[in-house]
Amino acid sequence: MFSVLFRFFLLICAAFFAAFIVQSNFGPVAGISVGIAFLSIPLMYSYINLARLRKYAVEDRLETMPLPGGYWEEVLFYLQRLVRNLKLQMLSVEKQHNRFIEAFQASPNGIMMLDDQDQIEWCNAISERFFGLQFKRDVMQRINFLIRRPEFIRYLHERHFEEPLLLERMGPRSNLSLMLQAFPFGEKRHLLLVQDVTDLQKADAMRRDFVANVSHEMRTPITVLMGFLETIQSLDLDKAQRDQYFEMMMS
Repeated sequence: MFSVLFRFFLLICAAFFAAFIVQSNFGPVAGISVGIAFLSIPLMYSYINLARLRKYAVEDRLETMPLPGGYWEEVLFYLQRLVRNLKLQMLSVEKQHNRFIEAFQASPNGIMMLDDQDQIEWCNAISERFFGLQFKRDVMQRINFLIRRPEFIRYLHERHFEEPLLLERMGPRSNLSLMLQAFPFGEKRHLLLVQDVTDLQKADAMRRDFVANVSHEMRTPITVLMGFLETIQSLDLDKAQRDQYFEMMMS
């Protein structure tokens, strides 16, 4: 601050000195004119540098702008360094953002980011395949306008996200079973995770069918065995005869 004021003070002193010399020789009008002209020189120089600064800023080439002389050199040097550091930070953030996007795209599960109005902010390719979406077309669309299943709409409306929701007959061929769950994050935003559980559902159905078939197949011989035991108990047999029947059952 002292340097700026000191330079301004020197400029005023020089202008008054030049005006005084000219006024002494050519009169007051000439002296005032010279003083004004003397003060106008740095003003014009500053205007020229501002015009150059605007041009390079509009063209996004501020860091390549040649440095002028004088006080403007110091100002533009710090400004160029600031712009250069900001661009490096933006590049680092962009690279980190791209790494996150690549990681989400590589996930075998569907990932969707919803805002506080349940509008799609972002989704990965798996989510697009699961629900028949197109991110560029459906971005900032309400998810309940695109997925019209009543149980899903009720899931969003009730906001009971502690438990997952199973959606059957999903996908382009209506042959997928999808397990989804919303997780709150940020300011009323939600991360919707979607998992394909079609194979698990098929395996569970096969297990249930197997248990049912085994139960049915075992029920008939057990019924026969129980009837045989009841018949033996109802007959008046001695111990030797009963032992003979029991040996027949065990063989």
